Amino acid sequence: MDDKSRKIKELNNIKETEIKLNSGNYRSVLAELHKLRSSGNVLILPLIINLLSTNKDEEVLKEVINFLGEIKDRKSVPIIAGYISGHLNDQNLTLLIATCWQTGLDYSNHLDVFAECFIAGNYLQSLESFTVIEEMIWRSTPEKLSGCLEILVNRHAEIIEEKKPLYNELIKILNEGSSLNKDNYPDLYLN
Repeated sequence: MDDKSRKIKELNNIKETEIKLNSGNYRSVLAELHKLRSSGNVLILPLIINLLSTNKDEEVLKEVINFLGEIKDRKSVPIIAGYISGHLNDQNLTLLIATCWQTGLDYSNHLDVFAECFIAGNYLQSLESFTVIEEMIWRSTPEKLSGCLEILVNRHAEIIEEKKPLYNELIKILNEGSSLNKDNYPDLYLN
């Protein structure tokens, strides 16, 4: 099969997947998600993530979060970070942010996204964003850490009272430029 034929077939598969995921039939959506766990590729990831804001079925949402929590493909990182950045008011964002640190994938190039989530989000979103930032400190460049810190410091007036202790701890960790998590829990970290 030549390149052109392969691309056409891939586009047709993506379109077919999109139709099934947007069918509105939760059984069909769940069946497609199960199928994609073993045969999907990163190109269909936006379709799956989009279910967080378009599908209201609890079972489907749970399956999407489980699906995202199992992804180990580094190519998924900018897709997920991009979705988070564009959906700061999404009610399911807390669960999605949690998958970012649970998968062990490297989100260190996207600390700014999680700093924005920390500021704009509710307490739970801020807590999960805090965790992602803390887990990525050891992987981050000084420039990324500085950029994250700058976002947080420049927007400190937006931090609600409930989040101030969490904010102060995050600033302290960023100023120190390290977290003890990698040393204390090495089994949790992928190299």
